[in-house]
Formats: sequence, C-alpha cells, structure tokens
Amino acid sequence: MNKVFYLSSWLQNLANTAIVYLEFAKKSFQRQLQYRSANYAGFIVNTFFFMVRSYVFMALYENRGVVAEYNMVEAITFTGVTQAMIMVVGIFGSFTEIGNAVKTGEVATDLMKPVDYQFFTLSRQLGRSLYFFLFRGLPIFMVMVIFFPWQPPVSVLALILFLISLVFAASISFSFSFMIGLSAFWLMDIRGIAGIVMGSSILLSGFLVPISFFPGDFGKICEYLPFVGQSYVPVAIYLGKYTGIHILNMLIRQVIWTFILIIIGRIFMSLAIRKVVIQGG
Repeated sequence: MNKVFYLSSWLQNLANTAIVYLEFAKKSFQRQLQYRSANYAGFIVNTFFFMVRSYVFMALYENRGVVAEYNMVEAITFTGVTQAMIMVVGIFGSFTEIGNAVKTGEVATDLMKPVDYQFFTLSRQLGRSLYFFLFRGLPIFMVMVIFFPWQPPVSVLALILFLISLVFAASISFSFSFMIGLSAFWLMDIRGIAGIVMGSSILLSGFLVPISFFPGDFGKICEYLPFVGQSYVPVAIYLGKYTGIHILNMLIRQVIWTFILIIIGRIFMSLAIRKVVIQGG
C-alpha cells in the first residue's frame, strides 16, 4: 500500500513540475509574439540565404544526375528544410542570453528561484523553438513548396520521426549554448569560445551540405559526433536517407548525446553556483 502511495505521490509531483516548466515555455512563446518585426526581418534574411544556397546547388547539378547520393530536388529540399530549421533548432545558439544574465548579475536571481535553472532555460528555449517552427520555419518551407522543386517526406512515419528528432536537435543546440553562456562565470568574453563551438556546429552538423558530401570516411565519423544531431539527422530522416535500423541508431545517438550534454551542463551549472557562493554572490 505504501509503495502505491509513494508512486502516486511521485507521479503527482512529476506532473506538477512538468506543468510549471510548460508554463515557462508558454510564456517564452508569448514573449516572442511581441517581436513580429524582428521575425519578419529574419524571415526575409533566411529566405534570401535559402534561395542563394538553392541556386548554388542548381549550378552544381547542371548536367549531373546524382551527387553524393543526392539528386537536385533532394538537394534543394535539404537546403529548404535546413534553412527552415535554423531558428527552430537554434544552431547559432542563444548563449548571449545566459552570458548577459551572468554579466548583469540577473543569473543570481534566476538561480534562487525554486526551479531547476537548467530546465528553466531549456523550457524557455523550447517555447521559442515552437514559435519559430510556426512563424519562421513553416513560411520558409512554403516558399520552397511554391517556387522550387521539392520532395515531400518519404512517409508519414518519416515525418513523425523528423518532428521527434527536431526536438532532440533543439535540445542538443541548447546544451551547447547553455555551457557557453555559463562559461561567462570564468571568462571575461565568451565570444571566442562561442565562435569555435558555433563554427564546429555549422560545419560538422551537416547544415551547409549533407555529410555524404564530406570526403572519405569523414562523414561517417561525423555521425558519431553530437553536432550531426543538430541538423542532419532530422533532414536525413525526412528525405529517407536513413532507413530501417539506421534511423533507430541515429535517433538513439541523438538521445544519448542529449543526455550526455545535459549532464555536462549540470556539472557546469554546479561549478558556477559554487563560484557564486564562494564569491558571496
């Protein structure tokens, strides 16, 4: 009887905690609604780069059928989906938000809140991701659908797995941003380390070009790194480049890297809190 009571109590506490973080995500979503002009400008910029990248691929595929396992339509679809995902996943990071909070001392107030700071910031990031999915990603996707040759998801299951993978991609990107932001506790300027991590993410994630375009076995090595989970895995699932057990393997790697990076982030957070306490903050 006691075991049933404790289990019921634990589930109730878990549900209450989830509701709290969902509320943070909701507030973050609503906050983004206030910046419509910025979103319109971002939409124009992202659409411009989508068109530039698409025309580059068109030039590459002139008089060519298949290059690195991609035909022209797949390459354009790859470009459109990755460009639509750019703000959803947050591959360029939101480290400045945490870094500025550290510099201004606002982070001390956040750390004193009766919630977990890491999950608090993660929930806010996921709220922003949902906003950008609806108001940035889908419009860019529609531009591709209307004006360019494109390929729909290979199956309904692929679309569902794509959306699931997208959540983990956003979580991985958040984890990098979280650790970069917390590094402001030790560094006077985090732009250097942010540039290194973001540059690695953009190159190794398969955002600019599919990893099958990489020379030799370099692409296969990238599949074992966390960066590829930020961009290429969702798109490869959408396009059917991963099939069968390979899909499961790549999703499992995404999940594993998500938990590894969250744990490393918690270590960073513990060290940061200890530094604040030692300094009397």
